[in-house]
Order: sequence, then structure tokens, then C-alpha cells
Amino acid sequence: MLSLTQRYTLHDINENFEERALRAAPVLIGSVAEVESTGDYMHCELRNRNSTRIKVDIFFSEMKIEGQPYLVIDSDCSCKTGYSCEHAAAALLFMLQQRAASAGLRGSSTTPSPAVPQVNPGLLHWVETLRRASGVEKKSQKPRPRPLRPFIT
Repeated sequence: MLSLTQRYTLHDINENFEERALRAAPVLIGSVAEVESTGDYMHCELRNRNSTRIKVDIFFSEMKIEGQPYLVIDSDCSCKTGYSCEHAAAALLFMLQQRAASAGLRGSSTTPSPAVPQVNPGLLHWVETLRRASGVEKKSQKPRPRPLRPFIT
């Protein structure tokens, strides 16, 4: 039987996190630096913009609500929010991606694993639908500065 860290789904994440954390999480998936999971516990480290490590501990438990099983996801984070934050949601989304990628690669040993974590297109669609429903305007992208090239003489 799979452990709770191996059984949670996107639905479980949606049920356990507030909209604010769910909106911010997909952008942070790439900042996940390290993940360790055992049974009903997961420890993750993310790096923020200034390379400071953010530590997240995630705890899984099961309960029944009106006779139906319900997965409870609790988290503690070293960020200002402290719990059930976008960092915990991003770590959970990252692990869902890793599970999906390994399931897709299981049949082929010649397929290389992706060097950069990829965001599930279904998740992006869900986030975009959520953004539209909430009335939040999409940020305009700023032009990226061109990289400086060393002067060679």
C-alpha cells in the first residue's frame, strides 16, 4: 500500500490550501531545491530570490468526514506566513510533477529525464481559470534585459 506522501492528489492540495497559496505556488515550483519524504512526512527546502533557504515540513494524516475519507495536509514553514503557505503548496506540486514524470518514464529507459522541472499544462490551465474567475488582471511581462557579453580583444 502506498504511503500518504505517495497518494495525495491535486484535489487534496486544493482542499487543504487557501486560494492565495494556490495562486502563488506554481511560480515557485522551480525553486524547490531538496525534498525528502517518508511515510506520512515530507521535508522540503526551497530557495527564494536571494538564495535564502526556506524550510517546509509537511505532515499527512487521514480522517473521515461524514463517512468519507479525507486527507489532511498540515505544514510548517520558515517563511513569514508560517504554515499552509505557497512554499508548501509548491513543494507538493513539485512532487506531483516528479511522480507524473517517473510514471511516464517507467516504460522507457532511453528517455532522458527533464533537466528543468516542467509545469503540468492542466495545472496551468486550472491556475489561469482561477485567475480569470477571481478577476485578477494578468501582469504584463517586462522585457528581459539582454545578457552582457564580455568584451574580447
